[in-house]
Amino acid sequence: MPPKPEVLSDYLFRTYPGANYHSAYEAGFCGLWVHYQLCELIIKNIVVNPADIPGTQKDKLQKEDKRDSRKIAYALRSGNLSPIYTPTESTLNDRSPNSERFASFTGLIPMTKSNEWSTTTP
Repeated sequence: MPPKPEVLSDYLFRTYPGANYHSAYEAGFCGLWVHYQLCELIIKNIVVNPADIPGTQKDKLQKEDKRDSRKIAYALRSGNLSPIYTPTESTLNDRSPNSERFASFTGLIPMTKSNEWSTTTP
């Protein structure tokens, strides 16, 4: 199965129709897009801090996707996971320094070829 939220959703709805779906997503470098997509697909998802996932020293030394996903699933089923704060997509967009809102408040216009800001148009 390809690692795409839509494929997972289709599989769950086809294989277990009418069930309640819960998932946990380990916060990491990929951002929150998986969380947002799973929620849009009517899968109750939480984002968890990787350090809060219970495990043994052996689990920490032998990192594997299969082992990690099982740990998360067992912890989710037993109620041992607590979600971290997850901002809404609109909140993230409002925080973006490239947003028009930021530019209108500061009077700055982002440059196209650098990370510097200017008060004149590029």
